[in-house]
Parts: sequence; structure tokens; C-alpha cells
Amino acid sequence: MKKKLLTMLLIFCFCKGFSQEISKGGNFYINASRNWNEISTLKEGVTKNDAVINTLKGANYKLKVSAINDSIVYFKFLYFNKNDTLRAALNGINKDKIFNMPISDFESMTDVYYNRVDWRIGVFTVPFKIRLDDFAFTANVNMGSSISAKIRTDRKEANALMIEPLLSIGIAGVELNDENATITEDTPTSLFAFSFSGGVLVHITEEVNMGFFLGMDKLSNTDQSKVNWKHNGNLWMGIGFNVSFSNNKNNASTKNQG
Repeated sequence: MKKKLLTMLLIFCFCKGFSQEISKGGNFYINASRNWNEISTLKEGVTKNDAVINTLKGANYKLKVSAINDSIVYFKFLYFNKNDTLRAALNGINKDKIFNMPISDFESMTDVYYNRVDWRIGVFTVPFKIRLDDFAFTANVNMGSSISAKIRTDRKEANALMIEPLLSIGIAGVELNDENATITEDTPTSLFAFSFSGGVLVHITEEVNMGFFLGMDKLSNTDQSKVNWKHNGNLWMGIGFNVSFSNNKNNASTKNQG
């Protein structure tokens, strides 16, 4: 029983996302819990605008970095469609109003506003499969390229719950034996098959992930005509958990972790 439970584990490797640094085009939000007395300047052009500062206090408005130059961050606020007062104060008539402040103040004042969807390309590996045609457990390792969309439930949290639909195509190693193929003296013990799969990863925390996948492995017509592999083109299922016990911290950038 323990062996079967172990074979149900799905091990998947994928590219790891990184925290968003302060860069042109980056999205951030004003963290209303920050101590505004420590913010030295908020400038519109070169003139400090106290009315704007008072407008922003206690709010979580979103903004986008326009440029960074000589330790100064230039940014625009996201457009206000339904508030004429804020639109005039923060966007300008032609949506061209740009603010600037020292990068140290910007770091104190804001946090990353993460993308709702991050498209990712990576490597996807499934070492164990459950063959649904006869509920057989097999260790036909496959590896392929994958594309996925990492969907974040909370754009203000770096490690919020995330759902990641995924599609993969690659090559699978198929082991042949008397139970799953027609074996002769000339039959190889293994062949390669094209593998297609799709499913979803659930990122519960940064360290704990789980996944559910369906796929199929298909031999070439030439190979299948020789060995008559019974799982050819039939669905397999993978269910598993990925738990990381590493607690390493990246000290290179502790800013804007959400």
C-alpha cells in the first residue's frame, strides 16, 4: 500500500517567480499603513503639492513607474474614471501628470502590486502515472516543455493562493513487458512516445503546491504496429504534492515583498 501511495506522487519542476523590483513599467500601490511623517517629499514636477499629499493619506491608490533617474522615481497614478476630483489632482487633463520622489521614499511608501496573471514557460516532469484504462501504476518518466498562466487571487500578497492552468508537450519513456505489449525476441524493452498533458497547479503557499493532471502518451504508428502497446493514446492521471522544506531567505532584495 505504501508503494502505491508513493507512486501517486507527482513531482513537477517549474520556473520560479521573483519579486518585482522598482523598474520602468512596474505596478505598485500606496501602503496606507506606512508612517507618512517619514515621507520627506512628494513632488509634482519640482513643486511640493500638499493638496495631493493630503488626498493620498490613508489610501491604497495604484500607480505605475514611468522612469527612474538619479535615484528619483517618476510615476503616474492609474486613471480615475469615476472620480473627477482625483482625476484632476492625480491624472491631469490629458492623463499626463507625472510625480516624482526619492527612491528611498518610494520604497517606504509603496508595495508591489503584482500582476493578476503571469504567463510562464518552463519544464514539466511526471515520473509516475496512473493509467486509467486499467488503473495501473507506471513509472514511465516524461519530460517536456510547458506553458502556463499563474493566476493570483490577491495582487498585494507575494505568496497568495495562486491557480496555475498548465499545458505540456514532450517525450515519455515507455517500458514494455508481457502485460502491456506484444513481446518478441526483437522487441525492445522500452520506446519513446509523444506525451501530451494538461492540468492545474494550486500554489497554496510558497512551500506547498499540489497538482492534478490528465494526459496521454502515443507511440509512432510504426512502433505501435510492432508492439501493440495497450496504453497507446489512453488517458493517464497524475496527482501530487510538492512540499519544500527549505527556508532560505534572499537577502539581496528585501524590499516590496508584499
